Amino acid sequence: MNASILTEVQQTQEYFYKMLKTFATALKQHKSLVGGKTTAAGSHSVKPIEKSFIAPDM
Repeated sequence: MNASILTEVQQTQEYFYKMLKTFATALKQHKSLVGGKTTAAGSHSVKPIEKSFIAPDM
């Protein structure tokens, strides 16, 4: 029973390493596609709130 648990843990570690390596490669490729920028492709800046939207002091 212990041998099967150790085998399963070892296989899980190998799968995790492969996924991590694939993820790192994908990040490197994406970084080169966006010109080395570190921001997310779908991110955008938020405009400041206009004064007309701020409630007056009471």
